[in-house]
Amino acid sequence: MSAFAFVSLSVTSARAQGAPTFTAYSHTGVATPSGLAAAGKYVWISDWGRGFKKRGQIVRVDISTGATRTVSNRFISLPSVIAASDRYAWVMNKTYKEVWSLLRIDTTTLSVTRVKISAAESAGIGYEGDPIVLAGGYVWIPGPQGIIRVSTSTLVTSTIKSRLIAGPLFHVVADAHYLWMNVPVSSNGPLYTSWR
Repeated sequence: MSAFAFVSLSVTSARAQGAPTFTAYSHTGVATPSGLAAAGKYVWISDWGRGFKKRGQIVRVDISTGATRTVSNRFISLPSVIAASDRYAWVMNKTYKEVWSLLRIDTTTLSVTRVKISAAESAGIGYEGDPIVLAGGYVWIPGPQGIIRVSTSTLVTSTIKSRLIAGPLFHVVADAHYLWMNVPVSSNGPLYTSWR
């Protein structure tokens, strides 16, 4: 498949109660979608591109008009999962040398800031491309050996490790007070744990 459609379904309109109505947006130019997030008036799509032939990109879609803007710069190679707020899109990006970083994209200017996260490598938390979570003023990056926390205001990173995180995290979500995750344990089934 050479292109992907971008489609929305209203879940709050009166029509959502009856027959669902889908809205198709104009072609976004995305070759290989790898992440999707929505916040404020934009939807963000990460695109792996075509490997070495065409570098990856991030596409911002204006929800009300369907207008697209493409973000591509020297830091973007293989972008994957996205978390978004009204001010920024946060994108995990892997280089062709298998090195992970976090990209912060300003929603207005589309400027890209790269946050190096060396703790994501196998010697640290072993990040494997799982979803990231935006909560409590931090971007939370989970891995089988811990969690990386990146401040959304200062971009300072820290690593949280616990004996309770000793394997792949199956799900990570956040509410107003906690980061929730379930992790495998020996023979007792999944363990639900949280951080304040």
